Amino acid sequence: MVKNLDFIESSVHICVVANQVVPNLAPILDRNLKAKRVVLVHTADFLQKAKDLASTYSNYQVKTEFFKIQSAFDIVSLRKDMQRLFNFYAEQKPLINITGGTKIISITMFEKAKEYELPVYYVNTDDSLSWLVPDVESVYHLEDRVKIKPFLTANGFEVVVNELPSSNKLLRQVLDDLIANIDGYQKAISQLNYYAYTASSSLKSVSLSENVEGLRKLVGLFAETGLMKIENNKLIFKDEDARFFANGGWLEEYLFHQIKQLGSKIPKIQDNLCAVEVCKKTNSVKNEIDNMLLCNNNLYLIECKTKRFSKDQSPEGGVSSAIYKLDTLMRELGGTFARGMIVSIFELSKENYARAKQYNIKIVSLSELKDIKRHLTSWLS
Repeated sequence: MVKNLDFIESSVHICVVANQVVPNLAPILDRNLKAKRVVLVHTADFLQKAKDLASTYSNYQVKTEFFKIQSAFDIVSLRKDMQRLFNFYAEQKPLINITGGTKIISITMFEKAKEYELPVYYVNTDDSLSWLVPDVESVYHLEDRVKIKPFLTANGFEVVVNELPSSNKLLRQVLDDLIANIDGYQKAISQLNYYAYTASSSLKSVSLSENVEGLRKLVGLFAETGLMKIENNKLIFKDEDARFFANGGWLEEYLFHQIKQLGSKIPKIQDNLCAVEVCKKTNSVKNEIDNMLLCNNNLYLIECKTKRFSKDQSPEGGVSSAIYKLDTLMRELGGTFARGMIVSIFELSKENYARAKQYNIKIVSLSELKDIKRHLTSWLS
């Protein structure tokens, strides 16, 4: 059995373009696998996906060539195309990635690779790599090198907006205090959301009602950081960023900093962003994501909710709406292996948890927030 990667003689990889980009991304960016040039085998339907991958490769100084095949299913046509492919590239001793495409593509590629005695690998769902040829002693664990923006580029998306979180230590201490006492602040947070909403045009809210004692205590916490104050019985916000922060943005930032702190304990966390707006390259439809991170070359999305969900469980509203939206974004931005989480300051029902589980979405609510790092660690592992 071979114990290392000394058998790699070439910097050329041949990959098949498919809906999942990670198997064609992680091994190409792994420096030990030495990729300098990639041949992307694709059908006509997958040309745009091939171009998206090529755009990401270029950020890492990896060149791309395209090789079109006529069919993903017709065995006669496939064998002709594979013969043509290997006639052209076999002398360059390329590494053959058979992870993508239909099963019949993988089989015909494997047949030809064995015939030409070329290295063949398969990327597993846990982001490890197994060698089919030669007989390597163990699986190989791929580098976690890619960042979020190139990852999204490979999936056909681009980041339109990315708000930078605050680096204010006092603000983070205030958020820690808020989460530690989250049970007692629920009503006040709902009130703050409302008054922040009313200040959308002037940064000055409508007059506060009489029953706002809990709100005054919450505003007092944020006032320490200079974000807002009460003046003439109205909330005055420092700027639009402060108003957004008060209207739920604080939970996004809290999650971002918790994930950042976990980076030293979970080295597989490659990148994380908060308050992200993304857009598909082929249209102008924008989607907002509160937090997104890459861990072990897979995408994780987090939706933060500081407003009380309605009891309406239809796809148009309430928890169901949040779950369906997150499920769609997971598939579009990260593929089959993307994961999602909904973080709410309110307690959610067992039915909500069950529905979310069907879509591979984790829920963390109310008192569980106090132990958010443990929940994040379990989720990411």
